[in-house]
Amino acid sequence: MIVVYSPRYHIDIGLHVFATDKYRRVRDRIVETGVVQASDIVEPRLASWDELALVHTTEYLEKLRTGAMTAADLAQLELPWSDAMVEGFRLMVGGTIEYLSLITGYRLLLIVVAVLYALAFVTGLRGRWAVFRPK
Repeated sequence: MIVVYSPRYHIDIGLHVFATDKYRRVRDRIVETGVVQASDIVEPRLASWDELALVHTTEYLEKLRTGAMTAADLAQLELPWSDAMVEGFRLMVGGTIEYLSLITGYRLLLIVVAVLYALAFVTGLRGRWAVFRPK
């Protein structure tokens, strides 16, 4: 079994329905019950800004990088912005990419990502899927 996890998945986002502590609890339980050995858990990498740009607008990513979010942006995000929040979610996305690459192989993953990106570009959906769009 392949498990990708990092203690850095836990980020303080206050009282939110998406409690990130659940990742640690799942990891602890599967190790405790012998489903996996702690030494077999793969540490993820941060998703690159280029990878994130495949599904988010440049404007949104710049706001994430710099913390220059307006009150309206934060209301839409529904999370308190912090460097730790940005890093934590980049790590979670990187973990998802890492897991998919381990089960499919990097070559197939690159093909799938290229096809999805091309489809989004051709159909014009890339901008509609982004969290923040210029108005």
